[in-house]
Amino acid sequence: MKNTAKVFYLSLVVALAFCSLAKADISLNVSFYSQIDPDWRYEYIIDGATDKQIEDIGCMMTCFSMALKYYGVNTNPEIFNNWLKDHNYYETSGIMNWHPGVINYADKEGVDVIVGNLIVGQNYQVIHNELESGYPVIVKVPYYGGHWMLIVEETNGQFYCWDPLDPSGNMEKVFINKYGPYLKYLTIRGPVHHQIIKFSDSPTCYLVSNNQLWP
Repeated sequence: MKNTAKVFYLSLVVALAFCSLAKADISLNVSFYSQIDPDWRYEYIIDGATDKQIEDIGCMMTCFSMALKYYGVNTNPEIFNNWLKDHNYYETSGIMNWHPGVINYADKEGVDVIVGNLIVGQNYQVIHNELESGYPVIVKVPYYGGHWMLIVEETNGQFYCWDPLDPSGNMEKVFINKYGPYLKYLTIRGPVHHQIIKFSDSPTCYLVSNNQLWP
């Protein structure tokens, strides 16, 4: 019996080592939201300001909505936007105070999240590590003075995003440099219920939050 357990343990170690050495394609199971969804695109971010609607400047808020939904918060851009307005988490310009707003909203829903600082520049390794740990990353790209997307996938060393400006019916992830090289990024971490890591040259492995490996 001891020998059987030892063989199983060694096999598991070998499997883990094999998976860790293989080049990984990472895809997080994040639901898509569009800021131009007809259900909420015309909702005001600043009440009465026709150029301050979700379809105009709601990309960051929509990205946070996707991330919060992934972490177990029952929300969408309309619900989240209304809460942010009711609790004064928008500046008069429409800029979102994301640190307190996101954390306090998630806390209200019983979910703990950590929002990182906004980092200027590019860092492949940091974003790769976040995805590998099950965390999507919000990134700013040079489109119309600045547009936010949510990185949810890495394939062949390239990052792919949910773009809030895509129509809600278009469920294709976009290349991170669709609008040009990304400018800034920030992390948002929460309870990871699951993530899927697909290895290109080994069997698919499922890595869950307690680091157990399943065939």
